[in-house]
Amino acid sequence: MTDPVTSETEVLIVGAGPTGLTTAIELRRRGVDCRLIEKEDSSVQTSRALAIQPRTLQAFEDMGVLDEVLEKGVRVTGATAYDDDESLFHLDMDNVRPPSPYPFIWFLPQNHTEQILGQRLDELGGEIEFERELVGFGQWDEMVTATVRHREDGKEQTEEITANWLLGSDGAHSHVRETLGLELEGVTTEQEVLVADAKADWTLPSTEASIWFHEEGVVAVLPMPGEDLWRLFIDVTPIPQAERPDATIDVLQRLLRERTSHQNVTLHDAPWTSNFVANQRMVSRYRSGRVFLAGDSAHIHNPLGGLGMNLGIQDAYNLGWKLVLVCEGVASDALLDTYEEERKPIAQSVLEKTGRSGSVLVTANPAVKAVRNTILPRVLRSSGVQGRILRTMTQLDDTYRGGSLSTVQIDSPLTGLLDWTSIRDLRERIEASWHAPRAGERILDGSCYYPDGAETSLYREMHGKIGFVILLFAGDVAADVDALFHVAAELVDFDAIEIHPYVIVSDGVDEVPDSGEVSVLVDKANRLHSQYDATVPTLYLIRPDDHIGFRGQPPRVAPLTAYLTDRLHAQRDDREVGLR
Repeated sequence: MTDPVTSETEVLIVGAGPTGLTTAIELRRRGVDCRLIEKEDSSVQTSRALAIQPRTLQAFEDMGVLDEVLEKGVRVTGATAYDDDESLFHLDMDNVRPPSPYPFIWFLPQNHTEQILGQRLDELGGEIEFERELVGFGQWDEMVTATVRHREDGKEQTEEITANWLLGSDGAHSHVRETLGLELEGVTTEQEVLVADAKADWTLPSTEASIWFHEEGVVAVLPMPGEDLWRLFIDVTPIPQAERPDATIDVLQRLLRERTSHQNVTLHDAPWTSNFVANQRMVSRYRSGRVFLAGDSAHIHNPLGGLGMNLGIQDAYNLGWKLVLVCEGVASDALLDTYEEERKPIAQSVLEKTGRSGSVLVTANPAVKAVRNTILPRVLRSSGVQGRILRTMTQLDDTYRGGSLSTVQIDSPLTGLLDWTSIRDLRERIEASWHAPRAGERILDGSCYYPDGAETSLYREMHGKIGFVILLFAGDVAADVDALFHVAAELVDFDAIEIHPYVIVSDGVDEVPDSGEVSVLVDKANRLHSQYDATVPTLYLIRPDDHIGFRGQPPRVAPLTAYLTDRLHAQRDDREVGLR
């Protein structure tokens, strides 16, 4: 073995699955140097994780990969549950409120998702360094030093990589987590499911999941891209553990014939099969000094709902922009503590909910099975119940509300409610204040227009931008639009932080100031103003991950710059400018 090579990078990412790839893309597209190493010799070759949830599709649009993702895969808009051939209930994505621009779940095998993300990383000047294995690492106040092993010209080589930060996205058997002395705490359940991709000669809906509630165990069948290809989930928990079969094509076919209304179904091929034993586990900490954990390195759970890969991608989407601000010297590393603060409760909630749903859907308990097969279908016929389930499943309910990066500054809680002309008008304004997105919640999309009449949307305007976005609503009362532009101009000049301001005016505003630094959007019929409870001039600061960081009413520079300074430790001369 030759002497180790030495090198430096800002961020070393260990593990090139969807979580590691997303982190690398988020860093690279913002100009931060990073390296992504993977001990295997290639990306995964099998389908594995299948479901891409609407919240992840929004992130993919921002990252510049959505078009490629939607060129492949299958659009799934609901699910129907059966008892033999009798329909018990239908789960409809249209019941998600508030709606998403992507009212569906996109089914795309993980190997294709990784390929698309890898190509995007290549475009940004990065790469996956395959066959590079982390041997160990140590960390000090100012750096992390990692030892990486690989083979070159048939000889084993080692490299000493010095980085400012290290991310462990190396899966459920994470070497990074093990080196930190952290464990995946929780339980291994008795639940076992046969999982397979198989070709079948039946006719099932190609845009929805089909589920059979059978006394011997639930069966779920999901459409996949490819001719006659389906993802199968077959519960074998009721079978005594010593007698549970492996997921062979003969076993899968027999159980499908016994438990579904398709007694003559024939499976022609099963390119991927697995026996899945459910674990519900997570780490106690996401950060240890200069080292972070994300994705399956930090949390694992049963596959019900298809949230695992999405949870890891959202970890990366949250951490990426924060690492950038710290690496650029804009923010102190205290900002990085908010990664665990915001993401750990989301993972805890997912584990709790998938654990509860798993104990009902995948069970050997006769009493629970009786409830599942009789009472549950009646409950799930309610559109309200469906909406709550779907908001959780699609991650559209994920919120950082109440966290240290979520702030509201309103001069009076009655602002905007005193200017009303009828009881109906007052009621509508109160309802708008209840339903408007709050600090910590994701932004809501909506149609709007350029001053020349061309149509656009809030998501379309914000995605792909590097930095923060400011939305300055003029309100549906006579507003000083010049003052809004003055606020916007002051915020553009905020040192170090890139800010993209938008002034949103009601339809019919005759003139707006001409400014190349401030974009103008027209809100026809005041739908966006109502959606955002902006009956009076209102400011929203949108974080790079599409969550609202700050809401101010009326818009003033000083409270927002105080927010940026207190939270991010960015420095500038504060000036009190705004609407008086």
